[in-house]
Amino acid sequence: MLNILLHAKYYRADNECLVGSANLTNRALGWSNQSNLEILIPVTASEHNLKAFEKKLLDESIEVDESIYKETLHAVQVFQCTDKIIINCDLEESLLREEDAQELSPFWLPTLRNPGDLFTAYRGNSEQLSSSSRSAAITDLANLRIIPGLSETSFDAYVGAALLQKPIIRHIDKMLVKPQRFGAIRDYLLTIDQISTASAANRAWQTTMRWLRHFLPGRYSLAVPHHSEIFFRIQSE
Repeated sequence: MLNILLHAKYYRADNECLVGSANLTNRALGWSNQSNLEILIPVTASEHNLKAFEKKLLDESIEVDESIYKETLHAVQVFQCTDKIIINCDLEESLLREEDAQELSPFWLPTLRNPGDLFTAYRGNSEQLSSSSRSAAITDLANLRIIPGLSETSFDAYVGAALLQKPIIRHIDKMLVKPQRFGAIRDYLLTIDQISTASAANRAWQTTMRWLRHFLPGRYSLAVPHHSEIFFRIQSE
C-alpha cells in the first residue's frame, strides 16, 4: 500500500470549516479575472469530528522558528553548491517497495545505529549492511522522505534539516539549549508511548545522539565529565 501525501487545505472559523485545494490567493478564491479551478467543500467541525483532526495535526506538528529556517536555508545552499551534477544514486527497486510499505510514524526517532550507513542504503547498496541495519535504514528513509539523486554532502544537509522538523527531536533540541545529562533525555523519552522501558529509552537516545552529531555537527557538543555524558546546543536560535 502506497503512502500518499496530500496538499489539501483546511480552514476553520468557529464551527464552520472549508476543506479543499485552494490557497488564500485572489486566483484561488475566484477574486481574479483569471481564477483557478479549485475545490472547497463546506463542512461542520463537530459533525465530522474535525476538532480531533486539529488536535492530531497540532500534536504532530512543530512551530517553525529562526533556527529551523537557518538550517533549511543551509541545506538549500548546500544543494546549490554541490549538486550541479547529480550522481546516480537511485534507490534500488526492492528497497523502494519496502520503503513504500513502511507505516510512517509522526513520532519517529532514528533506528539505524550507525548514521553513516544511511547513505549506503540510500544509494542502493544496502546489501553491504547487516539485515538489522538494512531494515532500520528502510524505516528511517521512509520516515525522512528524502528526494532521490543527492550527493552525500547534500544528503547529510537534507537529513539534518529534516531531523529538526520531527516533533520529538524538536522537543529534545529545545531541551538542549541548556546542557542535559544523558538520564534527563532518557527520562523524557520514557514519557513517549512507544518507549516503555529504560533500556529502550537508553538505546533510542544513544542512536539519536549519534544522528544529531553526524548530520548536525556544528549544532551540538558532547562532554563527558565524571563518566556522565552531557549533551548541549552550541548554536543559539
